[in-house]
Amino acid sequence: MPIFLPEATWLERVALPASSAVAGLAAAVWPGALTLILRRNPDWCSAAVPGDTVALRIPRHPVAESLLRETGEPITGSSANARDEPAALTAEAAQQFVGKDVITLPSLDLALGGTASTMLDLAGSTPRIVRQGAVAADVVAQLVSDHLEMSLDRTDQA
Repeated sequence: MPIFLPEATWLERVALPASSAVAGLAAAVWPGALTLILRRNPDWCSAAVPGDTVALRIPRHPVAESLLRETGEPITGSSANARDEPAALTAEAAQQFVGKDVITLPSLDLALGGTASTMLDLAGSTPRIVRQGAVAADVVAQLVSDHLEMSLDRTDQA
């Protein structure tokens, strides 16, 4: 489950290593549609993130921004889709995925721009896109080059 952060200072609490290079990359794109997959800080616990990695983003959506501002804590978000399936981009599609017993807010746009976030895995030795989304691969490659001084692994892009 992706974790939405209220502000970038949470990066160092939730993820390891929170290098200045990763922080710089995050600052360049957040709030926005790039989700970073990083090693989870073992001192940060969440029932939604039981594993060693965590997917982080500061979203650019008025409802998410308001919730994050009010709570001052990270919250969990979902693309309302099964693994390897396209994200639900409308309230109707999300309702169809989660079923009638879950309440959705049909008047809200779920993804501004009509595309899910791009997911960039930085937990391994080479950065790679695991889900192509709103941020184009060429833009991600340039961000990785500029901030991490590495090349993007383009052999297995989604």
